[in-house]
Amino acid sequence: MNGLEEIQEYMQKFICEKQEIQQQIAEIEKQRTQLAEQRNRMKKSNSNCAEIDGLGRQISELGNQSQEIQNQLDFKFRAVKSQVSTIIDNLIAEGIRKIRIYNSAIQELEEENEKQKERKEKYQLQKQEFYLRFGRMPELSENAINQNKEQEEQCKNNILQISELSRQIDEIKNQISQVATMKKNINNGNWNLVVEEENASNVIEIEPLYIKE
Repeated sequence: MNGLEEIQEYMQKFICEKQEIQQQIAEIEKQRTQLAEQRNRMKKSNSNCAEIDGLGRQISELGNQSQEIQNQLDFKFRAVKSQVSTIIDNLIAEGIRKIRIYNSAIQELEEENEKQKERKEKYQLQKQEFYLRFGRMPELSENAINQNKEQEEQCKNNILQISELSRQIDEIKNQISQVATMKKNINNGNWNLVVEEENASNVIEIEPLYIKE
């Protein structure tokens, strides 16, 4: 299970429990209202004081029971909110860590290509100097030709890796933005928006990418 799915599961479970608990509270409050109405009628008809006092105790007990259930709901709400906030913070931190790693890899690949470019420019100058001195272009050994081809191919591969890393960085940034919006909705109490969010199942994960050591 990925982090965002875990968040959805926690929140969906809490929302269901909240509805059940609120229904319990509503039923208790309904009983209290009925008993209060009964007590008021008995007071108006000057009924037995002991019975009226007994109804008062029942009403008080139901009130305490309702408050206790509400306190349990509030405690559960704070616990779930804290838990999902921690998961979100970890997802954001992991996304930022990935971005730093990938930016560092991009920098290394760009530096490698820049060195190859400098070597190529230096070789071109050497060729021109050789031509001016001897009136012909220098002949490369088969080994040198193969090395040049390998270096050119490596530069092309580096460019492809840079492009892929940049794409994944943009994707992570987008996902971090989504997660930050999710956290904002949670803090504002808009939990249904989080549970129903179509993109909430997108996990912050990076496709395996082999970077040259």
